[in-house]
Amino acid sequence: MKRATDAEIEAALVRSIGNLTVAAKSLGISRFTIYRRMERSPRIRTVYDTARESMIDNVESSLYRRALGGDVTACIFILKTRGKDRGYVERHEISGPNGGPISHVTKSELDCEIDGLLEELADREKAGAARASAAEEVGLDDDRALEAAHADGTVGDVADTGGQGLG
Repeated sequence: MKRATDAEIEAALVRSIGNLTVAAKSLGISRFTIYRRMERSPRIRTVYDTARESMIDNVESSLYRRALGGDVTACIFILKTRGKDRGYVERHEISGPNGGPISHVTKSELDCEIDGLLEELADREKAGAARASAAEEVGLDDDRALEAAHADGTVGDVADTGGQGLG
C-alpha cells in the first residue's frame, strides 16, 4: 500500500463526509491506517470530527425538509427526539395486578417467608412420621392411617391410592 500524506487524508475525509472506508479506498490505504494517523495527528482527527458533524447536519436538514413536506414518520421522529421538553415522549407505565401499585418485597422478607414454610413442612413431616409409627403400633394399614390423618386435619387432600396403600 502507498503512503498518503496528511493533506491527502484530510481531503479524502472531507470528500467522503467522514466515512473512513470510502476515504481509505479513495487513497488506496486501509481504514486502520487512517485510525492510526488520527491518533498521531490532532489535525486529521479534527477534520474527521468536523466531516462527521457536517454529515449529521445534512441529514438533520433533510429530515426537517421531509417533515415540513408532510412526511408523518419524519414528523414523529423529530418530535420524539427533539420535542421531549414539550411532552412528545412515549411513556410506558408499569403497574401491579389490576392496575394497582407494584409490591416491593425485600430479600429478608422473602427469607422469613421461606423459613416459615420450611418450618411448617418439617412439622408436617414430624407429624406424619409420628402417625405412621403410632399406626404401626396399633396395627392400622396405610389407608386407615391416612383416613385418621385426614380426620385430624394434619394432612391435606391426597389422591386416592386405589386401595393399594401409600407404600
